[in-house]
Amino acid sequence: MEGRRLGQTADRGLASGKPLAIVCHAPVAILATRRNGLSPFAGYRVTAFTNDEEDAVGLRERAFWTAEDELVKLGVDFTRGEIWKPYTVVDRNLYTGQNPVSAAPPAEEILKVLK
Repeated sequence: MEGRRLGQTADRGLASGKPLAIVCHAPVAILATRRNGLSPFAGYRVTAFTNDEEDAVGLRERAFWTAEDELVKLGVDFTRGEIWKPYTVVDRNLYTGQNPVSAAPPAEEILKVLK
């Protein structure tokens, strides 16, 4: 139930045309938008916490899956910057940040759009 609500919220956010920002591990929320194997986010350029960052904190080997791998399977154009550095991707109204230090840049970009 919660996954479906999360997917509906992401769908509505994307369809609204208003800025939608998701950072670090939160982009996995778009996995819940799949309907019949397809997602409205397919083809979007996005970033999220990378496999290299998971490796750096020693959690990848214990995870069932990673944000990067699952987003790639979803059909997004996954991009990355250096680990632990701010990295933001903007595609249409979707703003994604790679890691915790990537939270401020999307917020700054959205503020520019909203002014």
